[in-house]
Amino acid sequence: MYEFRLAYRHGNGEIEGFTGAGSNIKAARRNAILRAEEKAGHTPHPFDPARLIENADELTPDERATVRTDWKY
Repeated sequence: MYEFRLAYRHGNGEIEGFTGAGSNIKAARRNAILRAEEKAGHTPHPFDPARLIENADELTPDERATVRTDWKY
């Protein structure tokens, strides 16, 4: 079982971390994206794949802390 972690910047600017699981890395990545897409579907801002963040260098230190906390749950 593989896990894939990514972050998503919602339309209102908030950042959130998502973890996906799958039988291979590609499936785990897709599962994480689906989780972000589902969550964004419950907000007034539609899902935008351009807001996916897969590189921690794109996050501020505070955002990294938020995402790491999200990944724990």
